[in-house]
Amino acid sequence: MTRLRFSFLAFVLIWAGSFLACSKSTPTTSPATAKSAAAPAAPAAQHKKYAIKSGIVTFEQAQKVAGFEHKGKFIVYFDDFGKEECRDTYNGETLITSYFTDGKEWYIVDYGKKTGTKTFNKGPYSPGTELAYDWNNVADRDKQSGKAKLLPNMTIAGKNCEAYEYIAGDTTTQYAGWNSILLYLNVISKTVTSTQKAVKIEENAAVSADRFKIPAGFEVK
Repeated sequence: MTRLRFSFLAFVLIWAGSFLACSKSTPTTSPATAKSAAAPAAPAAQHKKYAIKSGIVTFEQAQKVAGFEHKGKFIVYFDDFGKEECRDTYNGETLITSYFTDGKEWYIVDYGKKTGTKTFNKGPYSPGTELAYDWNNVADRDKQSGKAKLLPNMTIAGKNCEAYEYIAGDTTTQYAGWNSILLYLNVISKTVTSTQKAVKIEENAAVSADRFKIPAGFEVK
């Protein structure tokens, strides 16, 4: 079971990287628009990952790979429009691991070992633990070629979600989101079928600041 859980995480991370490579690149700043050395910099506008300030989203997930099937759940907590975000993963009803960002650093908490590990610095514009839903960020060339296309809206956890499909080689990935929150992800390839789907959403929920901290008494690595 542990092997499958880590296989699933590795698969999602690999897939996420390939997807981001197909997204629009960020324009570079030209010399003409560079700030003057003598002028103070204006405060940068805060990037809002999600359109609501806070939330708690419960997901069910299923994966089929190499003849094995694994089902589970995870819960995502976010605050400050997604600047702070945490994913709690479960084995049955037992909390196993938390992945979270406080907006600057990314951490993994292992409840069995009672450890908290800082993984790497993702910077002030950390994307958090989850992908955001953003059809506008899909490359125009992929929309024009037909690799990416809008699908009929889906109802996920009672929310009317925009949806689209992306085809890369023999892998088809479907996304659906509401207020930029990715509520549905379905990946189908020759060897793997992986689905995560929101089953409960608590909008603008009160999220404890402790969700974005290593628990007291845990060893910090």
